[in-house]
Amino acid sequence: MNEPFIVIPKGISLEEKVQLLKQNSEKASEIRGEIQQMKTASIPFKSALTKSEKINGNNQDLYQIDEKLEDIYSKICFLEGLNREDLMKKMKDVLKDYYSISSINRLKLKLYQDIILYAKLALEEHTDIDDIKAFILDLRVKLELLDEMEEKEEIAQISGDENQLFFLESKVGNVVALESLTKNIPLEYYDGFKTLFDSILNGSFKGFKKLRNGLYEVKDFKIRVLFGILEKGKYLILDAFMKKEDTSEYYKSLINNRLAQYIRTKSYYLEQIQDEDVVAKHKQYLEMVFSLFDKKNEIEGMKR
Repeated sequence: MNEPFIVIPKGISLEEKVQLLKQNSEKASEIRGEIQQMKTASIPFKSALTKSEKINGNNQDLYQIDEKLEDIYSKICFLEGLNREDLMKKMKDVLKDYYSISSINRLKLKLYQDIILYAKLALEEHTDIDDIKAFILDLRVKLELLDEMEEKEEIAQISGDENQLFFLESKVGNVVALESLTKNIPLEYYDGFKTLFDSILNGSFKGFKKLRNGLYEVKDFKIRVLFGILEKGKYLILDAFMKKEDTSEYYKSLINNRLAQYIRTKSYYLEQIQDEDVVAKHKQYLEMVFSLFDKKNEIEGMKR
């Protein structure tokens, strides 16, 4: 009986290793498919094939190969022997004519898929575990760098020349973030929150993250400022809070509540942001927030 898997020889290039590993993976998938088909022999093969053809026919565009993306992905995958900074420069150079959040996300998806592929390969026989671990580590570094690129591109798209902050108000007219800072945040974290607010104003967005629900946050150790985008350069501050490992459920609940409030009131704030009186009122809210941070320093000075 012929050996179904290709033995990976020593001394070949990274590209050659990857191709051989992929061939082994495809062969392993083929064998698993044949075994599964034998187990489910009672299901007519023709029926299953027709269903597959129907799916492919209805989603032809979905499965078309973007040759340009494949070429870029291949070039990125085989960048090696570089430190993190040089690797970032090389990746940006490869992406220069194809640079967008959409293309970055598609490349990230392909990296995720290959990481999963190699992780599965690690469970197969006839594979070099050390090589696979090295491939996975290399792909993870490239994935992190794509994350950084995506973050910078996101910031460029949402940041204006002069960023303005507006504040979510409760039903009784209180400023939600100001209440949270006053009631729930220990004084020692005020400097950190001041830095986060400054970073939104100046467009540096410290610890920037886009959440899955379409909201955004800036963050530092244990602290978060949650916001939504009214329009480019104009942000609605939804809350400022602590995030701890043991309060994940509270965090999710808080995010969901603020999201519901944001969706419910966004149109109202959009109508108001050009009104000079409204702009002045929210500027005063911002001054109150920074006065609170300054007050912390006064209190600590008195203690000394």
